[in-house]
Amino acid sequence: MNRANNEPQRPNTVPVEAIWNASENKWELGQKNEQGKHVGEWKWWLAPNGHLVCHVFLDNQGGIINLKRFHPNGEVSEYGKRKNNMWIERVWIRSTEKTTEIFPLYGEENVWKASLVIPQTVPPTYDLYDKEGNHLNGKVNLPVEQFLNDSELETAVEALKRYQLFLEEIKDKSYYHKYELHFSDSPIKFEAIQQLQQRLDIGLPPSYVDFITNHGLFGIGNNTLLPQMYFRLWDLAEIINAKELLFEQYDVESVKDLADDMDLDESTLKSLDNFIAFAQLGEEDYFGFDARSRSTQTNEMEVSELLFEDDEIQSYAEYKPEIIEVNGFDLFISGMIDAIVLDYFEGGN
Repeated sequence: MNRANNEPQRPNTVPVEAIWNASENKWELGQKNEQGKHVGEWKWWLAPNGHLVCHVFLDNQGGIINLKRFHPNGEVSEYGKRKNNMWIERVWIRSTEKTTEIFPLYGEENVWKASLVIPQTVPPTYDLYDKEGNHLNGKVNLPVEQFLNDSELETAVEALKRYQLFLEEIKDKSYYHKYELHFSDSPIKFEAIQQLQQRLDIGLPPSYVDFITNHGLFGIGNNTLLPQMYFRLWDLAEIINAKELLFEQYDVESVKDLADDMDLDESTLKSLDNFIAFAQLGEEDYFGFDARSRSTQTNEMEVSELLFEDDEIQSYAEYKPEIIEVNGFDLFISGMIDAIVLDYFEGGN
């Protein structure tokens, strides 16, 4: 084993050009564009045995064009095609031997192949086939429904209780670490909230304040094994508006200097004063309260997502949110939990 990056002995099945990715426990081979996105043809080999686990062709923005995954014995486990960022074909197949791959209908042992119904529905529906290719009872819903939100008024607490039921269902799976839920040791003191609001010069949404003062902060995933997939609410000391955050990242002290470095208009960057970052996914995906949507009656705000890329910042500046009429933090957490659960049932594990 290479102790510098925990790379195991490279099997003969893995090309010498392939690079070890310790966070995903795979060797990978492909190209990235100037923005660091995977583009073109990519292959991954899973450690320790080094079988080809995934082979994809990606467009210039990193979107999937063609996908094929494999069981350890070489049998195809999944294949699909996308067009205009939508699946036009996606199929899962079981293996004749023990496998590391996931079959979405884990409780349906008589189903050998599942084909996603196009156009895709929410929750997803599938055409099912047995091992001999016989069609089984037409199109059926996945058991995902029991873990999805069915109330427009679901709170963040209710969403996480629903998520804990989902975690109980998958607790014995090897990929559980991708979905595990972590809470901070104690709730946030209200005095700390008051200090933060003074620093930001704005009141925080009551739904967010109520949650963290009663339940504390939380994260989803494993920051050691899969840092690029780890979601977390920030500590209060980290919370900052997006413009100030970019000042820190670019080591500048004025909007003019930042505009010169990023080649963006100063007015565009000033709009980031309204984005109060409070959570993060991976290293580059930020979530923030949008002060432009603030309700003067409830002080609730819409939660927006932002990557610090030129086109994303421009889009944020041009976006005109409506005044929010619901609890923004609750809506955000509820929607995020739905997205995570759907990712699992669609084979994202």
